[in-house]
Amino acid sequence: MTSLKLGRMIFIIAVGYFLSAQAVAQEAKTKKKSAPKAAAKAAPEEGDASKEVAADSEPVEAKDRKSAEEDTSAKETKKAGLRVEWFKPQVGRSAQKDRARVTLSGRTQPQTKVNIEEEKVALVGKEGEVTYIESGKVVVKGQSLMADSDGYFELVLDLPFMTAQLPVAVTPKGGEAKTYQINLSVTEEEVRMTNRAGLRSSPFTDKRWGIWGGMGVNFVLYGQHASYFANGEPLDWTTIEGPSVFLKGQWNINDQWRTHLTFNMSPGSATSKDNPGPQDISVEGNSSYQWLIFAPEATWFPRKARFLVSNKYPSKLGVHFGLQQHMVPFVARSSTTSQAATEIKTNSLTMVTAGAQYLVDFSKKWSFETFMRYQYPAIAGSTFDLTPKFAFDGSLGLIRRTAKRTGKGYWRYGVFWYGQWHRYDATHEDAYNAVNDVANKEVTVDTTLFFSNLEFRVGYEFD
Repeated sequence: MTSLKLGRMIFIIAVGYFLSAQAVAQEAKTKKKSAPKAAAKAAPEEGDASKEVAADSEPVEAKDRKSAEEDTSAKETKKAGLRVEWFKPQVGRSAQKDRARVTLSGRTQPQTKVNIEEEKVALVGKEGEVTYIESGKVVVKGQSLMADSDGYFELVLDLPFMTAQLPVAVTPKGGEAKTYQINLSVTEEEVRMTNRAGLRSSPFTDKRWGIWGGMGVNFVLYGQHASYFANGEPLDWTTIEGPSVFLKGQWNINDQWRTHLTFNMSPGSATSKDNPGPQDISVEGNSSYQWLIFAPEATWFPRKARFLVSNKYPSKLGVHFGLQQHMVPFVARSSTTSQAATEIKTNSLTMVTAGAQYLVDFSKKWSFETFMRYQYPAIAGSTFDLTPKFAFDGSLGLIRRTAKRTGKGYWRYGVFWYGQWHRYDATHEDAYNAVNDVANKEVTVDTTLFFSNLEFRVGYEFD
């Protein structure tokens, strides 16, 4: 009996142990299967500022997250190769009231279509209220919705001053669309993509720093009228010389303020054959010169002076001002025995400048700039004193932006024309009269200078 009871106890203990082991194994198996789901639930949701999605990360389907995570079909495998890098969005002035012109840009596969997927776009106000607007009323008409041959694209929108939740469909050529949820917080002054972090600026936007250099040819027309010239004829000469040299350093402080230092060196020369005529003026000694200009200046682009040309091309108008230091050519008599002998001298002029600058972007790669400034000669050097009549300078430039990254920046190329026109009365001590007509040793000459440069320039811009 005792043996029978002992056997039963051993049997019961063995069965219990076996059942317990099975339960533990089953529990471990269940935990292992559920681990990925738990990890998925713990992942931060889109829009969480502390866990923002990287700029070039794979997107999450906006409408059906669950099916997006679980779908492992061949269709989803085909989509996996599509990637998009989003750039920092840009804000400008819209032709529509209470809206901003927003440029959403990025890079993906060439010939990929980028558009708003839904018929309506959700807008979230400051108090969290949600309204909807038709996508056709925010997408600017007449633009290309295709990425170019390098994969760069721009989607231009007119958005209210709210947070817009944009379902952006990206459809590669011959492939299937992928939808990205893009949240843009829009104000009159800036736009932020709130659910993407680590965005870099587009290669085609203005960078914080810029270094430019260029070379070209210079044309100068010089005119000088003085009473001692025979028959009252003016002294005129023209010269075309090269190479002219241009250097510039630029600092874009923000989207409204820009400062720059420029240096221009333009060669020239004059000889007797340049000025045939009854006055029989001869140029002696060194007849060549360098017209030098050094200028620290700044430009202010007020936000209210931004416009759309043909409701398509963004442009802005700025106030351009600063100082210029010139070394200008000047003709003076050089002999105490000959009335016809002259020489080329240079004189320094410090000018205060003020004017306007106008910029237009015809596309992400091409832009145009022009400026015109009034120049007031505040300080003249020791060669002569002057009474100003008028002086101004101006420039036209066509610029090509490139997307190829070199180091931390990008290359720019451009063709520029730069010109100046000065007219003033210059009073100086005449070398011949100083000995032969002491009473009139100081003479006043009416001087005209027209200066024109055509240059090819190369720039390197970086943040």
